[in-house]
Amino acid sequence: MGSMKKRKSILAYSILLTFLLVFFINCNSSLTHSRVGRIDFSSRPRIVGKKEMENNVVAPFSLSIPKISLYVPLYDVDDPKNNVNYNVEINKKSDMPNVIGGNLILEAHSGTGYHSYFKYLYKLEKGDLVNIIYHDSIYTYQISDYYEIIKVGKARIHRDFDKSTITLITCVGDKKQGIHIGYLVKKESLYS
Repeated sequence: MGSMKKRKSILAYSILLTFLLVFFINCNSSLTHSRVGRIDFSSRPRIVGKKEMENNVVAPFSLSIPKISLYVPLYDVDDPKNNVNYNVEINKKSDMPNVIGGNLILEAHSGTGYHSYFKYLYKLEKGDLVNIIYHDSIYTYQISDYYEIIKVGKARIHRDFDKSTITLITCVGDKKQGIHIGYLVKKESLYS
């Protein structure tokens, strides 16, 4: 009886030790990445309000999705921080918001990790708004379509090429990707 109790105790301590070790490694890894510029804890998803925008507390290039309370800075396409494993990534084939008829393609994880910025993207519905702050302007897009594709490393984007578009891509389970398409409905100055 004592031997069985001792084994359970050792197993419990092993599980606890493993959990603490994984937690410590993840925290230490995040701090290390922060020092080399891969993770900026100030860029964690957060709610951004009009007051913050008026007080110029927002990043010069950022994404805001009010429905899911997401605000996160974006990095230039060639910046090492523009990486889906650390942030919301701007696809290299993207056009910037100021390109008329262009398509800004954003990709992010949807799992449970610290870098799963699109975790709640599934809550978006037709008519919901997505904001991009870029060069002192706010570009507001309205979601108009959603579809899923089999994950193969490439995505065919179905959109109206006559309209300025935002495309949000994330995983849906292990084998699919969800694609939200939105069209520009408004552009306004950040400071007016």
